[in-house]
Amino acid sequence: MKVNFCGSVIRPDSAKYRTARQEFNRAIEKYPSSISYCTSEQDVVCAVQEAVRTGNCLRIRSGGHNYEGFSAGNGAAVIDVGCMNSISLGGDTLTAGPGALNSAIYEAVGAAGYPFPSGTCPSVAISGLTQGGGWGLSARMFGLACDSLQNVTMVDAFGQQHVASKVSEPDLFFALRGGGGGNFGVVTSMTFRLPPKLFNVTYVTLSASKVNNDTAACFIQQIQQWLLSDDFCFTPIARVQHIPGQGKGLILRGIYYGTEQQARTSLADFLSLGLTGTFEETTFLQATRIVEAGYPSYEYFVTGGRFASIPFTKCESLAIVSLLDKLAEGSTGATISLYGLGGAIKEKTSCETAFFYRDALNIISLTTNWEGPEADDRNRTWFSPRYRLLESLTYGAYINFPSLENLNYMHAYYGGNQKELSLIKTRIDPCNVFRFPQSIRPWL
Repeated sequence: MKVNFCGSVIRPDSAKYRTARQEFNRAIEKYPSSISYCTSEQDVVCAVQEAVRTGNCLRIRSGGHNYEGFSAGNGAAVIDVGCMNSISLGGDTLTAGPGALNSAIYEAVGAAGYPFPSGTCPSVAISGLTQGGGWGLSARMFGLACDSLQNVTMVDAFGQQHVASKVSEPDLFFALRGGGGGNFGVVTSMTFRLPPKLFNVTYVTLSASKVNNDTAACFIQQIQQWLLSDDFCFTPIARVQHIPGQGKGLILRGIYYGTEQQARTSLADFLSLGLTGTFEETTFLQATRIVEAGYPSYEYFVTGGRFASIPFTKCESLAIVSLLDKLAEGSTGATISLYGLGGAIKEKTSCETAFFYRDALNIISLTTNWEGPEADDRNRTWFSPRYRLLESLTYGAYINFPSLENLNYMHAYYGGNQKELSLIKTRIDPCNVFRFPQSIRPWL
């Protein structure tokens, strides 16, 4: 590494290597040739140029949350920007380093009285989240994280800086809002427009236990029908979960931008379905802290997220619920999750940003979890045929919930935007330095 690199480099012979190479998803085992922890844009330039000089393929890691481990790779040179985590507020804007985590961003904006449309997991970094679109519990109210992005600074494969916005390199700006992290270069800074300040919100958590398949199917249909309403104050996560020894349960969570009474009125039909729980009027910051408290520091899992355009029929809902009837041996639980779309997300067209599926009703994901590497193969074997069935009932796939099961991944992730993204990739990264198993392919 050049002498003007001020960060640190971890290699396989380092005592820190075992910990450094780990991803959030412990089911991912990757062995990179080096991990360069960058502290500045100059460090990034040095790390990129060194990797290109030595012929190593490059991977970019900000929070380590890529579900298929694309931010690492066997024999790859990993550029880790997690240390570049500065956060500053000025007027109605937020500027963040690529390694700034959801938890830190929410603390900063929440303390100043602002909400922010970022993700739910506290240890996810803003760079990867935003480049994939960025769904969160404020999405129907304020749009995806990428919809608030004002400008972004990036270093390309030649070590050159790009500043992209609607007026400066608009094609790259288009690509970095939904084209997925790690495809074009290393993001070093992002500036976002903040939503208006607000006072209280209502945190909602409802659940039901030991439900049968018919009730679970009705729950899926009911949440999809609710998403067709014009109440954009609530962006729900709805889950059907099967835990060994407990049977199937239902969970509905989210942040309602309104009073407790308004939330109760809007969600009354779910109470009639048998769900019970709490409506807690609180600050936006406290609501995010409640959400974050439910996340572990790491997991073993396999997952994939698809899009639904119209509500499922009762027959389709029953078929989806039945995917959870029999768990994989060694599984600690399997889940069908629905993530609400619509509202402000639909205010942009499919070709305004790289995030194509603006008209979708919801994202739906299938996940199985386990506790150690000995159950990896059994859970992956369980997952594959069930994902195929889910695929037959849906369209497209969410790039931030990637899956190697998405065979025609370019079409799945980018729909009608795939050609334009390939052309931008050809201009920005003509030698395809930034590549991984499901990276954007240059136009041939």
